[in-house]
Amino acid sequence: MTVLTIARRQLGETRWSLLFSAAAFFGLALLWNWGISEYQFREETPEESPPAAPSAEVNDGDASPTEEPTDDASRRRRRRGRPGPQVYVAFGVPGDRVLGLPPDQTPTLLMQVAMANHPLVFLVVLGWGIGRASAAVAGEIERGTLDLTLSRPVRRSTYMLAQLLAAVVVFGVLGLSIAAGHLVSDQFFRLNEPPSPADYLPMVASLAALGLAVFGYTLPISASDLSRARAGIIGLGITLAGIAALIFARQYEDYEWTADLSVFQYYAPVGITLEGSSEQYTDLSILLGIFAAGGLLALLAFSRRDLPSNSG
Repeated sequence: MTVLTIARRQLGETRWSLLFSAAAFFGLALLWNWGISEYQFREETPEESPPAAPSAEVNDGDASPTEEPTDDASRRRRRRGRPGPQVYVAFGVPGDRVLGLPPDQTPTLLMQVAMANHPLVFLVVLGWGIGRASAAVAGEIERGTLDLTLSRPVRRSTYMLAQLLAAVVVFGVLGLSIAAGHLVSDQFFRLNEPPSPADYLPMVASLAALGLAVFGYTLPISASDLSRARAGIIGLGITLAGIAALIFARQYEDYEWTADLSVFQYYAPVGITLEGSSEQYTDLSILLGIFAAGGLLALLAFSRRDLPSNSG
């Protein structure tokens, strides 16, 4: 069996989960662009127009103030409020790029790329990274399929390279599904200066690199263990520790160095799209380096370990 054959089999086993995740990202991108369009070109409705001055007419000597509309739509509008730029600043867009500018002049590309910092996107990407890595070796051993694969015969290095290739495809598909949602949105919503397809490549690369880095540091654990659950829990623990390190570094200046221990320190889809500086691409290279180093460590551990049954 070749690397491509094994990778295709691995992807085939998770094709429905991958398609569902990609469709969810595509749909989320459509909703995100609907929000951008609502902010940039929202037309004022009669309910949003300034209220008319109260009438000076007095009936029977009693003056009553003008009553506000009480229908359900008006109540929801007052509760929800008009879309504002603060949400995009919260997701990583520099304040000077959106605050104080007329809505129809705000940068569509940066506001779109900010979606890559959404918690739902993080959860899916991290889930795929930990899940794929923990299933790569430990999961196959639990299922009893690894010995069948390696008895064909297949070199252990070939099997591990196939796992790495499958991971690259998975995170590439997830990143491209977001970009596709942004591109298609131009056909449905009015947006200020819709970007070209090439403008989304830095975001796709950054998102894929984050997922690959998480996959990279979880894979050696899976290659050394017999339990998929244990490998996944350890990978999750490392991920949570990275989040905690980043929060800790921002709270205490004397411990800013702890942020460098977190993969999230090097994840900046908005920054790499906005600036594209050598520093931004260095951060991207660090994430990919973690993936490569994890793959190498996993290969060494997998090649030297004893496998149960007739796993080779």
